[in-house]
Amino acid sequence: MAIETSKGKTRIKESVFRHFSVEEYHLMGKSGVIREDERVELIEGRIVKISPIGSKHTAYVKFLIRKLRDIEKTAIMGVQDPIILNDNTEPQPDVSIVKFKANAYADSHPRAKDVFFLIEVDESSLEEDRQINFPIYAASAIPEVWLFNLMDNIVEVYTEPTKLANGISGYKKRRDYKVGEILSPGAFPDLRIEIPEPDNLLK
Repeated sequence: MAIETSKGKTRIKESVFRHFSVEEYHLMGKSGVIREDERVELIEGRIVKISPIGSKHTAYVKFLIRKLRDIEKTAIMGVQDPIILNDNTEPQPDVSIVKFKANAYADSHPRAKDVFFLIEVDESSLEEDRQINFPIYAASAIPEVWLFNLMDNIVEVYTEPTKLANGISGYKKRRDYKVGEILSPGAFPDLRIEIPEPDNLLK
């Protein structure tokens, strides 16, 4: 087995892992290798467990569902639904807003080209989103991503996907919004969402 060491730590080289395609991932679900109740997603060919969802996280997702309902007149909202970004990556963002399709994507999950914007809600794994998921979103040209940062009680809005100076994909612009400020997605400028107080999500 190929291994490498760094600063006294030993780890398996990435090259020895067996990576899976989206097609293989779906076949594992159909055959029962991956159970229906397992919370996993496919990230760059690797099957990754999704962290358990806390009550605060769930409450903010419900808040977003209420505030985004008007979008469904011209688009489709998904809640923790799969998005196919490429042949080996199928994440499940907390909220996705995708192009309208009469069959509601019954034939296939939405792909990167279908996405207007994505929203992640995070109360424990911010760096995982910023360092793993967001570069993948940017590489797939997802135009806008919101991160409801429940640890700092702000919303981080990322726009303009690009290739950064270090060669990794990322977003050129980030703007942070505080409680009481207004969010408007670029694709739906008439929509206005006021960032709520944590104790008043139903206002």
